[in-house]
Amino acid sequence: MNDALVKAHLTNIQFAKDNGMLEEMIDHEVKTQTFMIQRVGKMIRDGGSPELATIALTERTACFYQLVQDYERTGTTMRWKAPYGNVLKVTRQIGQHNLTEQEIHEVYTVPLMKKQAEIMGMDLDITPWQADGWVSMTVKVPEKVAAPTDLPAATITGCHARKSHPRLPQGRGPVQPAT
Repeated sequence: MNDALVKAHLTNIQFAKDNGMLEEMIDHEVKTQTFMIQRVGKMIRDGGSPELATIALTERTACFYQLVQDYERTGTTMRWKAPYGNVLKVTRQIGQHNLTEQEIHEVYTVPLMKKQAEIMGMDLDITPWQADGWVSMTVKVPEKVAAPTDLPAATITGCHARKSHPRLPQGRGPVQPAT
């Protein structure tokens, strides 16, 4: 876990919260990703696998790739362990942050991912905050977009399991998801 990156990300969210700018921060993040998100949405509408949406919103984003260690993807569903808990245990005690993991999930993660999916032309379901820190998100492809497929959904688990595609860099090795 890259605690320095987690802390920097938390500090950014805290600044936006403290200054009433969470919506603007989320809009800015979506704006910087719009080109990629729209491109993936077009690929899906042109007959590409709906799994591309899940990959684009998670594994292919620098933040998810660098922040999240434990995850599992099956088809259009991604399950991951929120990365903020260990750092928040310390930074809340010393007054650097007053955010909670649940608050981050509700005011940042969910709105961000829903806006990203909307730009892509997809819908998504994301679980409410769970005490164990595990989050599940399922991309829902509109019926008019869904491409028929006879292929079973692949399950990818671990820490950046990049061996699933020949053009992706190798990951740091698998880890077992929580049961």
